[in-house]
Amino acid sequence: MKKLITGLCILLFSISVHADQALSKSLIKKYVASTEEVDMLAEKYPVVNQQLEDLMTLDKKEVITSMKSSGAYSKIQSAIASYGFNDVEAYLDIGYRIMGAVYKSQLQQMPDSASLDTYVEQMRQQIDAMKERGMPKEALAEMEASIEEQLSSMEFMKKAAASASEEDVKFVNENMAWIMSVMPAE
Repeated sequence: MKKLITGLCILLFSISVHADQALSKSLIKKYVASTEEVDMLAEKYPVVNQQLEDLMTLDKKEVITSMKSSGAYSKIQSAIASYGFNDVEAYLDIGYRIMGAVYKSQLQQMPDSASLDTYVEQMRQQIDAMKERGMPKEALAEMEASIEEQLSSMEFMKKAAASASEEDVKFVNENMAWIMSVMPAE
C-alpha cells in the first residue's frame, strides 16, 4: 500500500502542466519503473520518505529542496535519468499529468448528483453536526483531522483534474484498465 500511495502521491506535485511529450504506454512504463526506484531510494532517507507519505500537502519546490538537502537528490536524479527524465521536476510533472488525467476521467464518470463539491460539503456538515452533539473533544479532534485530511486530498484531486489536458484525459480514458494494472500495488 505504501508504494501505491507513494507512487500516486509523487504523481501529484506540479501545479503547472505543460505537455512536452504525449502520454503513452512507454512513457507510463518508464514512469512506473522509475517510481519503484525512487521508492527504494527514499527508504534510505527518512526525510524524503516522510515527504513521500505527505505529498498531497507539500509544494513541489519544498520537496525538491528537501531532497537536495537530504543527499537523496543526486541519487534520485540519476535513477530517473536512466529512464529518460531530464530532471526531478520533469519527472514529477509527468506523474502529475497522469494522475490529473486519471482523476478527471473518474470525475467525468460520476453522476452529476455525486460531485466532489457535494461530498466535501457533506463532510463539513458531519464535522459541524459532531460539534453540535457534544462529541468528546479528543474523539472529535481525531475525526476532524481525518476528515480534513480527506478534504485536503479531494481538493488536490480537483485541482489536478482541472489541470489535465484533453489529450491526456483521452489517452487515460482509452487505457484506464491498463494504467491501473501497471501502477504499483504495494
